[in-house]
Amino acid sequence: MIDKQERPGHKVKRSGGYHLVYVVQRLMQLRAEVQGKYWKKIIEEQQRLGGVLSEMPGSGASVPASGDNCPESDIN
Repeated sequence: MIDKQERPGHKVKRSGGYHLVYVVQRLMQLRAEVQGKYWKKIIEEQQRLGGVLSEMPGSGASVPASGDNCPESDIN
């Protein structure tokens, strides 16, 4: 099979490929940063609500310890 670069009359633009890789990497970086900000906001909101619920008298709400977010009855 003949590679595209070896075909007569067919020129491959090499620098365009590198630019495309750069653009895709930059977009992925921006997306990761946005997702990070989103999850940070969600965690802060959960912590804030957890603090509010635990401070409410007679609410009966309990905030599980860190990493302990399932009741023991569910473990089996």
